[in-house]
Amino acid sequence: MNKHFTEEQMQILRGSLRGHSFETMITIALVTGVRRDELLHLKWQEIDLEQHEMYVWDSKRKSHHQLIHLPEEITKMLKQHRHQVEMRVEDNRDEIQLDLVFPGDEGEMLQPHSLLKGWYELLEDVGLPRLRFHDLRKIRWQAQQHAQLHDI
Repeated sequence: MNKHFTEEQMQILRGSLRGHSFETMITIALVTGVRRDELLHLKWQEIDLEQHEMYVWDSKRKSHHQLIHLPEEITKMLKQHRHQVEMRVEDNRDEIQLDLVFPGDEGEMLQPHSLLKGWYELLEDVGLPRLRFHDLRKIRWQAQQHAQLHDI
């Protein structure tokens, strides 16, 4: 199984993310290399949109928060994403955990299988090979080496 996309496949992926329900989450994974579980547990109080910083609990070391500097484009995406989440849950505010950055439909923590199902469906819909979500961490490394994500 391939553990990376070609440059052409990266272009297809970037185009297919626009407007997708997981656009912000997958883009953050691509740009920062944050792990799936770190994204699923991410809370708004761990993000400083003004300072373009995000503190992520290191799920592998299980010991400390990792500071990640965010590009301005990601900060803009997060602001828009937050507004969309708030609008989506406005009627159910008592039932929703607004502290989660990527809540499920009912405001609960999004389950890993739901994210993976959406990820694999996205890949299938646009004809890309079935790459594991975790392999986005390698894409990030490749992108840094080849500057493939400059326009995200």
